[in-house]
Amino acid sequence: MKKHSKAFIKSFEKQLINALTQICEQHKTANNGFIWLTHLVNLHDIEASLKVVCVFENQQQILAAEQSQQTHTMQQQITSAVASLGVNVKNPGKLVRFATEENSQSLI
Repeated sequence: MKKHSKAFIKSFEKQLINALTQICEQHKTANNGFIWLTHLVNLHDIEASLKVVCVFENQQQILAAEQSQQTHTMQQQITSAVASLGVNVKNPGKLVRFATEENSQSLI
């Protein structure tokens, strides 16, 4: 576990929220069923705990987003944003998850 200073943690959280908000707003305007995203993180173990959940209205819209490569684009944008903030996520494949509004609470 990498020890971050309080200043880094505060700055990271603010910058992460700003970056994720931009990504969220960009994808919401596509009118494809994507409705919101959220993140979960233990600020004392960012690299191992950070997760971003992208929520769509229903499973069919997730499947359509996968077919159109939108989920891939979202994963790349989120991974890039996190890396630009100086965090090396331990398991990038688990950083981003996709859920429906109905099952999103089980991931949060």
